[in-house]
Amino acid sequence: MDKISWTGAYYKHSEGIGEYVYWEPWSPREDPPLYKTTTHFTLTKTIQYDNKEIFHRDVENLERLQEEKFSCIKVPQFTFEASDNIIVYNCQFVKGRVVKPSKLEKLYKELVLRDSEYSFCDYTIDNFIKVWTGEYEGRVFAIDLNSYKKEPVENRKILWERYKKGWNKNK
Repeated sequence: MDKISWTGAYYKHSEGIGEYVYWEPWSPREDPPLYKTTTHFTLTKTIQYDNKEIFHRDVENLERLQEEKFSCIKVPQFTFEASDNIIVYNCQFVKGRVVKPSKLEKLYKELVLRDSEYSFCDYTIDNFIKVWTGEYEGRVFAIDLNSYKKEPVENRKILWERYKKGWNKNK
């Protein structure tokens, strides 16, 4: 799994107490920082099933997702192990912000209308993160890997409309 790196340059705060960090490659400062750090995040998710059929279905979906290609949506790289009705997956942690509804609308064709029986099917807005800096700046990641499943396009359209009703709540 490739690392997603976040490099911060730390400067003394202008008020004299504490520090301020600028995340590379962006910094308005020309003076050298006090120090720099590079951080890598990973996420581990453990799912325990009480239904063998659903467990096997989800294992197959994750196997398929590892080979899947999307044009606009990025999928965090991940590995997983499955046994005894438990799936444990490790993936890149994507640091960013929840997409705006207008951005998610632009992904409708790729998520809902795509020419495949499989797609992401939980269109809760929190499941889509836009990276705000670094090598993936501006890219949108689908972060709920378990929402990738076999679902007919007609059903995905219904799901999209259902989830869309909640996009602007609490925002």
